[in-house]
Amino acid sequence: MSNELTVSDKLTKKLIKLWNDREFVIGVLSCAATEEDRQDLLEFMENHHTVTVETVSIFAAYLHQQREKQNKEK
Repeated sequence: MSNELTVSDKLTKKLIKLWNDREFVIGVLSCAATEEDRQDLLEFMENHHTVTVETVSIFAAYLHQQREKQNKEK
């Protein structure tokens, strides 16, 4: 059995560290619903200098919007 954290677990920990607010964490995870979105958001948080509640929320909303756009094109 592996003790490694999943992408979702790592992202959740980072979100809680950024702002320990249940609605914020759930909202971001809802916007970044796929494993791919969550990986993109985790990379964003690890690789950018300006990581704030606002930038994370905007990026998560962007990921959601892009996924919705792709779903409509199918």
